[in-house]
Amino acid sequence: MIAPGSLPVLLPLVVGLVLKAIPGYNAPMGVGAFLMVGTIAAILMASFMNNGGGAWDNAKKFIEDGQLRDEKGEVIKKGSFAHQAAVVGDTVGDPLKDRRALVARRGQADRDCHACFVPALDIAGPV
Repeated sequence: MIAPGSLPVLLPLVVGLVLKAIPGYNAPMGVGAFLMVGTIAAILMASFMNNGGGAWDNAKKFIEDGQLRDEKGEVIKKGSFAHQAAVVGDTVGDPLKDRRALVARRGQADRDCHACFVPALDIAGPV
């Protein structure tokens, strides 16, 4: 964490020294512009991440409340067959392990389904 933490401290110094070495450039104005653009980009990124995190949390609560249903009207929840067919490995699990379990449940004909990352690769082994 030393390298990422030193970037905001050292990069303006490097930009100022590089601009000072080039004749005809105003180094303080260049460093000021660099810091202003960095601040603007940081504000935009913070706003995007805040809205994205809120949307992610709302979707998670929607699913946890049991409001997400398939075409038959059954609740799609973690561990259900519809969830495995749609996700094939969530952010916590092992995608290869989840893929093997899905192939074992759905059978040989579904090995080349769209959910597999590499359809030609037989990662499930014999069923």
